[in-house]
Order: sequence, then structure tokens, then C-alpha cells
Amino acid sequence: KNIKLVEQSADTEYFIKTDEILIIGEYKIKQITYGFYKNKLCYIILDIEGYSNSKGILAVMQELYGEGYKDNKYIEKYTWSGEKVFAVYKENSITYNSSLMFFSNLISDQKRADKIEKDKKAASGM
Repeated sequence: KNIKLVEQSADTEYFIKTDEILIIGEYKIKQITYGFYKNKLCYIILDIEGYSNSKGILAVMQELYGEGYKDNKYIEKYTWSGEKVFAVYKENSITYNSSLMFFSNLISDQKRADKIEKDKKAASGM
């Protein structure tokens, strides 16, 4: 109900909910996109606009899950790796808009395995 398909590829579909409350604490979320691989939830992507909303969401993530891994001190990109979920925060240094993405480890592993199998079949001419 109140779900809109926004993008589709071979095995993956992306949806938004049109009636969702887009606030975490006091921080506004522009949009939340849900990605399904073979009808299983694989991704959740939060699009965030503006400096205070982006920095606020980053602070919430760091409070809940720790500082996160940052491999380049010049780029505002942090990752958190959990047993079931991998999360990535990326911020545009000019607009301060950001994305916070959550990936299911189980479904992401399945997607990678399916791609390897598909590539093997293509290479063998099947």
C-alpha cells in the first residue's frame, strides 16, 4: 500500500513509500528507497539534504554503532560492518547532501554468487 516502483533491473526492484514519515529524531530525510533482489529486501537507502540533517544523521549512526571506518580523511565516507548488515554513509563535500545505505550481507552475498554463476555460464557459452 502506498508503494511506488521507481527503478527496475533484471533481478532488482527499487521502491519508495509515498506515506512515510521521513524524520529520524529531529533530522529530515528526503527519501527512503527500498531495494529488493529476487523479492527479498537487500538495500535501504536514505537520501538526506543539507548540512545539519546530514551531520545529524551521521552523529546518530556514530552514537549507535561507533565512529565507523573512514579510509580517506579528505572524503566524508564512513562504513559500519555488522553480522547481518553493512552500512555506508557518503556525503557530498560541496552540497553536504548525503546518502546512508544499508545492505543485507546475506542477500548481497547471494547476489554476488548469482553474478559469478551467470558469468561462468556466459563464458562457457551456455
